[in-house]
Amino acid sequence: MRRTVIRRAGLAIAVFLTLAGVGATFAAFSGTTSNSGSSFNSASTFLAFVRNVGTADCGGASDSVTVPASGVAAGDTLIVRAAYRDRGSIAFATSVSDSAGNAYQRDLNDTQNPVRGEVWSAYVATPLAAGDTITVTHPDLDGNSMAVSEFRGVDAIGRVDQAASNSGNSQNPSASVTTTNGNDLIIGSVAHDANDTTITQPGGWNALPSVGTDCGIPPPHTLITLHGAYRIVSSTGTYTYDPTLPNNHQWVDEVSSYKG
Repeated sequence: MRRTVIRRAGLAIAVFLTLAGVGATFAAFSGTTSNSGSSFNSASTFLAFVRNVGTADCGGASDSVTVPASGVAAGDTLIVRAAYRDRGSIAFATSVSDSAGNAYQRDLNDTQNPVRGEVWSAYVATPLAAGDTITVTHPDLDGNSMAVSEFRGVDAIGRVDQAASNSGNSQNPSASVTTTNGNDLIIGSVAHDANDTTITQPGGWNALPSVGTDCGIPPPHTLITLHGAYRIVSSTGTYTYDPTLPNNHQWVDEVSSYKG
């Protein structure tokens, strides 16, 4: 009996030729095949937007988002964007936590007085159920807001590829990252000193929730707005988040890329 094995793109086709005649038997498809100790796994993990979990603003010493129905699955990644405004020093301590005990890391933090913006991320090791909370803790400020979004396919460890920020006073915030990983989720986040959620997103970006906030009297000290967008890319390059605001504002623009 002679046996010929053809391997291509992870599919093993075994063709058996018998002495008594010619017959073909095809092995069942397997997502994993092996050859001389090497292996191929067709079960790839793909980067994907899952949903926007929620927004919150104007909490006293914290802001909290309540997880909606169906919860947040283990293995997903949460991106938390936060914006603050205060007449005092904006070099205060902040933290992010959730009621399931997942660990959050701060990936970006920048200021353009009186505005401060942050981007945090967490790999969800312990799933969140409906009714659980995600909380940003901070001092009691003039203005503050947060937004949480869920993504799938981000690496659990060493997930940040690149991160950069910029700040200014204009109608045209802009910040860029040059990625080094072939498949990245890129998050753009802008905080500015108004409560106007009008924004023109740049081409190629998908909008995340905007939060326009007036946390009380006396304005304008209590006004803060948080904008954001994301894109998923499959090649390295320089990616710029440069939305257009309706007017000139003090702004912070932050861009972070995550490995998939």
